[in-house]
Amino acid sequence: MYGNGVAFPGGTITFLFTDIEGSTRLLQELGDEYGQVVSDHRRLLREVFQKAGGHEVDTQGDAFFYSFTRARDAVLAAVDGQRALSQHTWPGGTEVRVRMGLHTGEPTVGEEGYVGLDVVRAARICSAGHGGQILASETTRALVGNDLPEGVSVRDLGEQHLKDVQYEHVYELSLDEEDRSFPPPRAEPKKSRADAMARDFGRRIEDYVEQQLEAAFSRSLPAEKTRDAADPGTKTLETERLVLRPPVPEDAEALAPMYSDPEVMRYLGDGRTLTPEETERSVQRMIEGWKADGFGLYTTVRKEDDLVIGRVGLILWDPETWQTTRADAEGPKELEVGYTIGRPYWGNGYATEAAGAARDFALGELGARRLIAMIIHGNDASENVARKLGFEYERDIRFGSRDAKLFALET
Repeated sequence: MYGNGVAFPGGTITFLFTDIEGSTRLLQELGDEYGQVVSDHRRLLREVFQKAGGHEVDTQGDAFFYSFTRARDAVLAAVDGQRALSQHTWPGGTEVRVRMGLHTGEPTVGEEGYVGLDVVRAARICSAGHGGQILASETTRALVGNDLPEGVSVRDLGEQHLKDVQYEHVYELSLDEEDRSFPPPRAEPKKSRADAMARDFGRRIEDYVEQQLEAAFSRSLPAEKTRDAADPGTKTLETERLVLRPPVPEDAEALAPMYSDPEVMRYLGDGRTLTPEETERSVQRMIEGWKADGFGLYTTVRKEDDLVIGRVGLILWDPETWQTTRADAEGPKELEVGYTIGRPYWGNGYATEAAGAARDFALGELGARRLIAMIIHGNDASENVARKLGFEYERDIRFGSRDAKLFALET
């Protein structure tokens, strides 16, 4: 089981991990169209993997974790998945390449999922590959034998040193129509979404992995990044029309008209307007957040006239209570991209422009792998901004006394 009431098969199991290569780069290049890339990628692989008899263990953003009761079915799923991806027409004519890793073992099926080093081994094999490549362990290769899908050949890559599992004999499953060669597998590969998924499964049942990875399931940010954050004054962001800078006490006066506007506040917090004194306290909390975490909500300024038009940036939440929290606090965390623009400046695309800069800062500088946007029901304009930025609807939540939609972006 894995927290959702779905039973997974036991015995000899072949694991298949997949992970989009260069997802952050694609997000930066495609902008609003990246959400469609993620959606198409999920649909294509789900159709192929389920047709081959696969069981979806979990998915996080651009990564999949599937299990199969037969090694050949898993190999066929990987091959057909790569072919479906290569034949698909992607937005903007871009090239989306997915690395895949296969390993067969006899894991224990615990109350919350598969348990054992085989999960980590499969994820490490995936991470050692390159976009468009399928790698398999020696065990999977032996079980498949010569019963390969049509148009597929095997290339022996020899022993590879993989982090945590040390040496593994790795094979590449080459598609004849691709006619391309890949660089050598990544030794001691850097952390990927597949790694994070594998580590989280193992850690939930038994602490057999010493080093904690940036697991999306834990909803936490990299501690080293946040603790070592530079002085807030160095974190000013700039777009074509806007400057996003850390707040100062004087911003309260400029932001007061926005916080006192019923139409602006209709979908913010509990929906009530703020007095000038409450606005001052709100700005002070923004400043304190910057001092504690090294990031937070920016005062957003229009370049052409130096007018403060709103506040946009990052908010750290405890998803169990939906109260704000600090980066060094214990427990799970969610990082939100929040955006509020004064009504005189609506309709100019400022929210999308500023929130896009905050999103890129969180992904690139903070190393965040998951971002959220919480939007009160009925706020169609904010939903449109979230979708333009690549966020996808995930679920409904209760935010204080109000119903809200949780949108998420995972890389």
